Formats: sequence, C-alpha cells, structure tokens
Amino acid sequence: MIIRVCNEAGFSASVENQPNMMQTVLSLVEAEQGVSIVPACVRNLRSDGVRFYRLQPDEVRVEVVAAWKKETPSAALRAFLDLIDAKAPLIRKKAEIH
Repeated sequence: MIIRVCNEAGFSASVENQPNMMQTVLSLVEAEQGVSIVPACVRNLRSDGVRFYRLQPDEVRVEVVAAWKKETPSAALRAFLDLIDAKAPLIRKKAEIH
C-alpha cells in the first residue's frame, strides 16, 4: 500500500531494508541509513536524533485485526474482544475524523 501511495504522489520508493522492530528502524534513520514511513505511534519511542513529520494528506488507513492463540479463550481475552465489539463504532468514528 505504501508503494502505491508513493507512486500516486509521483515518486517511487526504494525499499532497502524492512526491520521487524520499530526501534531498529529509528536506529537506522538516526544513523543516516535512509528514511522511513512509520505508524504515528512510533513517535512515542525514544529517539532524540530523529525528526517526525506527519504526512499530508493522511487519509491512508491500515486494517487492524486481533489475533490470539488457538485455544479455549481466557476470561481476559473474552473481555478484550467484548470491549472491541462494544467500542468498534466509536473507534471507526475517530478513524474517520483523523
């Protein structure tokens, strides 16, 4: 999806590295090994040498799913899934606003 958005904006992204951990991504950026497009929540990670810039327009949305181990669900898991079900309309509404 990110490649498509870049192409629509008139440039092609060159993907050289795809680390699994966001702290590794920030370390590579801080070491001047490139730039990265990351979720906004990554701003909460400590990285003094990295500047964050909110991309505009920011209408791109990523689908989020819940995942859990295939076993009898625990009481905590059931409560979490019930909470997601109950709050889904509010979550969708907030996603549309931002």
